[in-house]
Amino acid sequence: MANLTSERKTREYLGNTFSLLAGEQIYAGAMVAVNASGKAVQATKAGNPVIGVALHSAANGEPVAYRRGVFAFDNAATTPVTSAAIGGTCHVADDHTVDATSASAVAGTVLGFEEDQVIVKIQ
Repeated sequence: MANLTSERKTREYLGNTFSLLAGEQIYAGAMVAVNASGKAVQATKAGNPVIGVALHSAANGEPVAYRRGVFAFDNAATTPVTSAAIGGTCHVADDHTVDATSASAVAGTVLGFEEDQVIVKIQ
């Protein structure tokens, strides 16, 4: 096959969708985790590792699409992520906040800071 000689609209296939656990509510922009049953759940301090960020809100068993990438999250006030963590991991404080507590679920890799937010790569 020959190379393109003009523009082509190539669709991006997200393919990153899980059904939300019954009784759960998740909002666009929240960190998403997947439980042992393969259901999407809100990321929580004591929960499963984060797999991405919700692209839309969903509730009670609805499908929720998520995306991996680099995102800015709130930094916890009580156990904040510091510049010493750049290149290392940060952890979930709640579905939109990260902290330095290693006993929490892993949120992602710290890339830096922007004002009061932590720049985190979720793979």
